[in-house]
Amino acid sequence: MVYYLTMKSLPFQVKLNATTGGESREYSFKSTHGIDSAESVKPEEVLLLKGTDLESTSAVLNVDSRIGAVGCVLGDEVSAGRLMMTESRARQSLVSEFNRRKNSVENAEVMLTSDLKEDLLRKYDVATYVPRVSDPDHVIRQKIFEISEVLRDNSQLYIASDKSTMSKFEGFLEQFGNIQERVQGDYRLLEVDNPESPRNDGFLQTKMVSHSMKGVEAEFKVIEGFFSARQMNAVEMLGREVESNGDEKLLDLSSGFGGAGVFASLLEDVNPVFVDRNNYMKDIVAENCRKNSVENYNIYTEDGAENFDTAAFDLILYRVMSQDDKKLIQNDLENCRRILKSDGEILVCHKRDSKVPSYLKMLFDDVEVKRREVNYQVSACVK
Repeated sequence: MVYYLTMKSLPFQVKLNATTGGESREYSFKSTHGIDSAESVKPEEVLLLKGTDLESTSAVLNVDSRIGAVGCVLGDEVSAGRLMMTESRARQSLVSEFNRRKNSVENAEVMLTSDLKEDLLRKYDVATYVPRVSDPDHVIRQKIFEISEVLRDNSQLYIASDKSTMSKFEGFLEQFGNIQERVQGDYRLLEVDNPESPRNDGFLQTKMVSHSMKGVEAEFKVIEGFFSARQMNAVEMLGREVESNGDEKLLDLSSGFGGAGVFASLLEDVNPVFVDRNNYMKDIVAENCRKNSVENYNIYTEDGAENFDTAAFDLILYRVMSQDDKKLIQNDLENCRRILKSDGEILVCHKRDSKVPSYLKMLFDDVEVKRREVNYQVSACVK
């Protein structure tokens, strides 16, 4: 257990003093403006550090490592064990790795993954998790389920968050095991002893929705609580602007349930590639493609478009998510420009009052607003 901990925030870095195993040391972490707050080490992370009880030989999993503060301190606590930090965001995994090396935490490593169950073996004694407030509820529940799948018998799961967020998941966590609670101010730490994952039948509640565009009817499986009319409106706005010269390769970036790419395939002669950051969307997109007789498609779980070859696509559809931070959006758009063919086009659906139009004008020679509806618009961009 971390017995003493103080923090000092500086521009773009955080100094943290912690006493672990009777020894005190100072940690220094690079911060990232726009991804984390100026403090970067959250109050709930401090609560988690103070409340996590570890043996020196424990194998520890730190989920959503952010800048790596929790992982580095706990890595020193398990001096004879090992620690794995995981991140689903590429930029923050790089920051975690930078800070791990900077603080010389040798028994820890960092992994970029969007699917714990697929990428990790069942080999951890303790897991720690601070949910992101920007993540939808079903994403947080899915992560908790995946964590329980990679823990050994007689293990512990520590989850810390503000009281409001935690109250939404307490009943869900009771399915996994006995819960002990620690409260500090506006934050709660829940310890789940020996968590066992419940059956996953109906874990993500889904429903079927239908939509018609240009006389073509399509049916989609979507996730309850995540799907909204605004999502289908974005599909409609993007899909109506797609024009193909025939047999073209199309990227549906941040595809969600795949509606924009499916309609593009039904209305034009394109071969779609679907990309979403959430691994569980792969099966939903695949089912929606099969249900609507879409052929020659590929589906990937990626943190954006950075892993595709230069000049790989004729058309790109990109729906900017409202919870995405500005650096993530900039990175996506920069990669879209790189992977777009010289005569290709990208259609971006975004809020009219956002920073996206200024990013587009910096990156593309020709930017035209194709469609406006209420608070959103579609911008068409060519190199």
